[in-house]
Amino acid sequence: MDRNQRSRRQKSVSGSYSQAPKRSMGSRMGLEKPGTPRQQPPKKSSPRSQRPTQQINPQKAGYDPAAPKRQRRVTQAEIIRKRNRRRAMSILAVLAVLAVGAFVSLNLLFKVAFFRVENFDRTTPADTGIYTSDELINALNIEKNSNLFGFSTAEKTRQLAQQFPYLEQVQVEVQMPATVVVKVQPAVERFACMYSGGWMVLSDSL
Repeated sequence: MDRNQRSRRQKSVSGSYSQAPKRSMGSRMGLEKPGTPRQQPPKKSSPRSQRPTQQINPQKAGYDPAAPKRQRRVTQAEIIRKRNRRRAMSILAVLAVLAVGAFVSLNLLFKVAFFRVENFDRTTPADTGIYTSDELINALNIEKNSNLFGFSTAEKTRQLAQQFPYLEQVQVEVQMPATVVVKVQPAVERFACMYSGGWMVLSDSL
């Protein structure tokens, strides 16, 4: 083995032929000191890599319930539907309050406490003809402390007209807050009519 082969083998063993680190352009031009580690610029991460992985489906592998969920964008149609729903709920609430108020007022507040018999021109004492005011009030068949709107005034007027034929006009009304008013006008004898059983006395309205 000659001298050149021995020197080459020794250099390969000692690492003289190992690859030397590459010098940067700055060190070659004398801007950097040899042996100074070169600082590499930080890598910019893409916005897609910064976004956390969204696991929406619980059945999917790797689902993490603690992971932040991505907010879904609300559409204009959903906003309109929510607005209409809130409006409908507010209308229903107002109607419910009115219904409860009407029920309470009809059943607890407006009670029959007084009865009054008067003429059609609202003067008193009333001219009831051959009848008395107590007879008219008792014929109404309305008890005190009953609901002021629990009966029909038209039906009561019809009953009094049939029960008291010597009244020319009769009318039952309700006066707030707790009075039942009976307006009367007695019949005036105008005509005498003969029939098979005798004589009949009639008023202007027969």
